[in-house]
Amino acid sequence: MTKPEDIILLARLLRQREAAFITVRDCEDRIRQRLGGAAFPFPPPPALPSTRRPGRPAAAPARGMVASLRRLRPAEDAYRIRCLWRGASCESLSGEVEAVRALAAVPPDLLTLQEVEAVRLDETGAVCAAERLWPATPEPPGDAPPGRL
Repeated sequence: MTKPEDIILLARLLRQREAAFITVRDCEDRIRQRLGGAAFPFPPPPALPSTRRPGRPAAAPARGMVASLRRLRPAEDAYRIRCLWRGASCESLSGEVEAVRALAAVPPDLLTLQEVEAVRLDETGAVCAAERLWPATPEPPGDAPPGRL
């Protein structure tokens, strides 16, 4: 990498990387300010290529509907989960796809998922539906049972 074009491109990419980290830090600072300085349980950051160990084989992809649940897009803030818990309807928000997948693994006699949506929150904190990710309709025979991802 001795060509000037490569050095310039590398410098630009490193600046973009730094700007992204600053954006995350600024967002976390604003969240703490909104909470009056209280600690917020931020999820751990995703694995970055720079933190991965070289030579490790990739994990085998998970199968089924649970594996197909996508991560949130930049314009989306959370997953809205509608379910039956101990016979009562309930609704919850989660920003983590793994939390939704964990709920899908709960035995159906305790919790039955009815709907999973990707949502955004407006400036007042009100939920605005963005996209329905998992419908409440029963699956065709041979697929996941109703209420399961």
